[in-house]
Amino acid sequence: MSPPIHCFSCHTGTLVPVEREKVFTPPGLPPVVVRMQACRCSHCKLETVLEPQYAENLARLAARAKAYGAYLPGEVLHAMRRRHGLSLPAAAKLFGLSPVTLSRYENEVAYPPLAVNKLLRLANANPVVIKTLADIEGIALTPTLVPR
Repeated sequence: MSPPIHCFSCHTGTLVPVEREKVFTPPGLPPVVVRMQACRCSHCKLETVLEPQYAENLARLAARAKAYGAYLPGEVLHAMRRRHGLSLPAAAKLFGLSPVTLSRYENEVAYPPLAVNKLLRLANANPVVIKTLADIEGIALTPTLVPR
């Protein structure tokens, strides 16, 4: 058994593992439930995610993509935007969306209509699409080395 980890905030309590359920509801599909790992301080109740938990949470989130059918998970949209060095407002302009709407898609507070979803899937699969849209809108791309 590993020694207890003290809270990074209050330095008094110890971190206790907890799990929370996050429910995703892509349109027309059954809800997808993902159990997310974290730690909660026994004293101040602050929640944090340790590095091994973060890696496991990413794996669990990636696994849910199988249940999404034609929809792209929000983190895929976010990674696509970052890969091309696009700010939220620039990416929103590229796809004809408001920054608030694109943020809602990335955070899965809302899901795009099928036509927009098709465009996003096409852009994710074919970087030339993003380059072409950026050229049309006069937006400079600054690609970064973010893994897919």
